[in-house]
Amino acid sequence: MRNYRALIVALALLLALPWTHAQAPQAPRMPAPLLLAPDAHRLPAAGHLERLDDAAGTLGAAQAAQAQSWQPLPGHLSAGYTQATVWLRLRLHAPQPGQWMLLLERVMNLIAPAVDSPNGKA
Repeated sequence: MRNYRALIVALALLLALPWTHAQAPQAPRMPAPLLLAPDAHRLPAAGHLERLDDAAGTLGAAQAAQAQSWQPLPGHLSAGYTQATVWLRLRLHAPQPGQWMLLLERVMNLIAPAVDSPNGKA
């Protein structure tokens, strides 16, 4: 009888492991940078954007960049009407030097781009 009890406990533990792993909170996966291919004419940013809500509207670009609460934005921004400042971050990867144009098709009240590049040039 003792062997059966140990077997039942072992089986219960094995069955509980996948459930406890599935219930563990997962950190949001940050989107991959958008690859700026030299032959691409238009690249959708959807799936590459991150969003940061600044309820007080007090963050500067450097503070927003260092914030830990960025969330992946799987599609397009739909912030609705809000008094908060909504920061969007789009990480880019350009394997070769080139010129690109950012086209914003949605209407926003205020857009203030902030560019941060590894070599200090915008």
